[in-house]
This record gives sequence, structure tokens and C-alpha cells, in this order.
Amino acid sequence: MRDVKKTVLCFGGEGIEGDDIAFRIYEELGGKIEGVRMVWCESAMDLLDYMGAENLHIMDAVRGLKRVSVFSGIESFRKSNPITTHDMDLGLFLHILDETEKMRKVKIIGIPIKSVDKKQAIEDVRKILSKVRNV
Repeated sequence: MRDVKKTVLCFGGEGIEGDDIAFRIYEELGGKIEGVRMVWCESAMDLLDYMGAENLHIMDAVRGLKRVSVFSGIESFRKSNPITTHDMDLGLFLHILDETEKMRKVKIIGIPIKSVDKKQAIEDVRKILSKVRNV
């Protein structure tokens, strides 16, 4: 039997306060959870490398959350209205890929941007990823 790892794509603004929580968790947990491969993604365009992947997991900071949460699909997220290409966020890009049927079974690990204790968020994500590897 080959060693198959679940891939978790990690997004967020490195160095951008609040939006960098996924990066900080990636730094802490990347390579430390057996059966899980965490990949740091520089932009939403990195999703193109995973088009057609089944059971894709994405980790990113999400506005309005009070605790780390897992979402089955992107239906819970409203579309943003970008003014420039700089404004095209991960959520909008996921909606585009969903509408063109290029992404299947996406699960999003959402981390609150505000009001979250970093240590608690790391522990919550560790528990979620431990379950992900067994799915």
C-alpha cells in the first residue's frame, strides 16, 4: 500500500495582521501531522494546480467566525465584488471554479481573523487535520 497523504492548501496574507493566521498555523503544523501534507499557496491562482482534485481541503482566514470551523463547500461564502484584480480573493476564485465545475468536494477549514487565541486555533486545526488524514 502506498503512502497517500491528504493535501491541505493553506492561504492567507503572510505578514498581514489577522489574515496571516493560516500562515502562522502552517508554520507551526506543516510537516508535523502524519498523513497530512500542508502546502503554502501564494495566491488563489495556485488552486489551478489542483483542478479536478477530489476531497480538496483548504485552510484560510475567514471574517465573521468566532471559532475554527469546517465548511463542506463554498455555498456558505458570499461572492465578493472585486474592483481590481488585486481584489480577487480566494472566495471569489473558488466560486468561479465551482461554477465551471473545476473543483469537486472542497472542504474549507476557516480560521477566525479576529478574536482568536493563536494557541487555541493551532490546537483546533491540529484536531481537525488528525481527522482529515483518516478520511
